[in-house]
Amino acid sequence: MIDTLSQSAIDTYQRCARRFYLRYVQGLDWPAPLTSSELDFEQAMRRGEHFHLLIQQHTLGLDVTPMVEASEDQILRDWWQRYLNQAQALIPSTARAQFSEVELGLGLAGVTLVAKFDLVVVDAEGELVIFDWKTGVPRTAQQLSATWQTIVYCFVATECGGQLVDPASASPTPVSPESVRLTYWHAREADQPVRLPYDEASHEQAHRRLSAVIMELKDLVESGEESAFVRTPNEGECRHCPYRSYCERGRVAGPEMEPEQLLGVEESMRVVEGSNDLED
Repeated sequence: MIDTLSQSAIDTYQRCARRFYLRYVQGLDWPAPLTSSELDFEQAMRRGEHFHLLIQQHTLGLDVTPMVEASEDQILRDWWQRYLNQAQALIPSTARAQFSEVELGLGLAGVTLVAKFDLVVVDAEGELVIFDWKTGVPRTAQQLSATWQTIVYCFVATECGGQLVDPASASPTPVSPESVRLTYWHAREADQPVRLPYDEASHEQAHRRLSAVIMELKDLVESGEESAFVRTPNEGECRHCPYRSYCERGRVAGPEMEPEQLLGVEESMRVVEGSNDLED
C-alpha cells in the first residue's frame, strides 16, 4: 500500500518504473557505484550537503563564518560568497516570516504528498516565495518548469501554504496560486536565478497530473505484480543507475556525472527523505 510520495519518488517512476519498484517498493540498497569516479562524486555530494547546511544555519541566525573559513574546499567557499553577494538579495527585505527546511504535506488520491523546501518566505503581502538552492548542472527555466519538483512544490505550497501565512489559525485556508512564486538559484550561475510564477490554470493542471500519476502508481503497487514495473527503454538512464545489476544492464558505472544529474541524489545527500517513501 502506498503511504507517502515525494517529487523524487514520482520522478523516479517517470524515468524508470523498475527503478521505482526496487528503490521504493522493495527498499533495496544501492549495490552498484553511481560513477566510475566514486571519490569525486562523493566529494561533490558532501560539498552540496555542506552548502545547504551553511545556508540553513545562516538563515536561522547562526554565524557560520568560522565554518566557511575553516573549510579547505575553495569551491564551497566560492559558492558561499556568491550566496552572500547575490542569493541573499533575492530574499524579500520586508519578509514577515522565513521557514528554512520546512516540510508540508497533504492528502491526495489516498496518499500523503510531501514537499520539503529549502526556504519559504512570507512577504509583506502574505505571498509565498519558495527558494531552492542548486549546486549541480544548471537548467533552463523551461526545463525546470516541467520538472516534478516544480509541480509538487507549487501545488503543495498552494494547498498548505496557509499554515505558514497564518500559523496561529486552527484551520488555515489555502493560498491563491498567484501568490506562490518559486525561485531556483544555482551556485554556478549566481547572477541568473530562475523565477517561476504560478497561477490557477497551472494549479488545476498540476492537480490533474498528480492525481493521475498517483492512481497509476497505486494500481501498479496494489497489483502485486513485479513484472508490471517495466525497465526503461532508454538504456542511457541505466549508465548511472545503482540498480543496473538487478536488470542485467551492466555492472560498470558510467563516466563522471554531477550529483544532481541522478534523481534523488540531491535529496538524499541533504537527508531530505529516507528510503521509506512507500510501504507495501
